[in-house]
Amino acid sequence: MPHRSVPRIGALNVHFSLLPRHRGASPVQAAILAGDSSTGVTTMWMTEKLDEGPTFASLRTPIEPEEDAGSLESRLMELGATCLVATVERIERGEMVRDIQDFARATYAPKLTREDARVTLRDDPAAFTRRVRAFNPRPGAFLMLHDGPLQILESAAEEGSTTEPGTVLELDRARGLRIQVGQGSVWLRRVRPGGRKEMSGFDYANGARLKPGQSLGVEEAK
Repeated sequence: MPHRSVPRIGALNVHFSLLPRHRGASPVQAAILAGDSSTGVTTMWMTEKLDEGPTFASLRTPIEPEEDAGSLESRLMELGATCLVATVERIERGEMVRDIQDFARATYAPKLTREDARVTLRDDPAAFTRRVRAFNPRPGAFLMLHDGPLQILESAAEEGSTTEPGTVLELDRARGLRIQVGQGSVWLRRVRPGGRKEMSGFDYANGARLKPGQSLGVEEAK
């Protein structure tokens, strides 16, 4: 008698990327970090190896310029449901066609750690802001300051001077706190200091008594 827990046809999975790109545990974050202009969902047949099974259908969607992982994931959940329903309907009609993935085009998105979310002043403005978007809302991108972590909830790239990275360049009530990074600068629009509530970069700078020309006090990872 066959074991009832074994699927009769096989196991179908919805993966939040356009396979074979971004196989693995963190495809949404990987797409933003890579600067991809679009991503999507793919229905695939599960095999023993991670995300390497034949694919069935996919749907593509653009990644908006300031979209973070939280909002993108929410959109992909809806898209994934649509793709899964269409896939099951085609299976029921006998139209099941499995496409073998092109292994030469495969990339891997490993499981993220807290340290992966640590942003660095060595990044250029575009890379810095992508990292902030990729790790919002979890685990949360952060700069490690001398007095503890400063979570960066929202940032924006900006041209800057060639001064020392970490230098405070400007305070603006609407845009926040601007600091120097590699090859430019970024506005820290919204932040959350360790153990405190979310606030604007401007309010944080005022509370910390930061002035243009001072250092933010960032401790870079070795």
